[in-house]
Amino acid sequence: LPGLVATCARGFADGAVPRGLDVLREIAKTPRFEVAAMLIAGKAKREATEAWDEAAEAARARGDEDASRAVAALRKMYKCG
Repeated sequence: LPGLVATCARGFADGAVPRGLDVLREIAKTPRFEVAAMLIAGKAKREATEAWDEAAEAARARGDEDASRAVAALRKMYKCG
């Protein structure tokens, strides 16, 4: 899960995966997602948090308020800051 989070969030940030946030939003709807998110440990959580930081910065740099709100909401769902 953390690798997928990092890939999608970073992909959104650099424009390579424009629908990265949509993918992460759909994953969050799966059964037992909250448990899986809580079980992301140490180094993997730090990597995912860095990816969320990059996605948030990219959304701000683009002036995309909707994406900024989506990144903030998803980051909270994924328990990364």
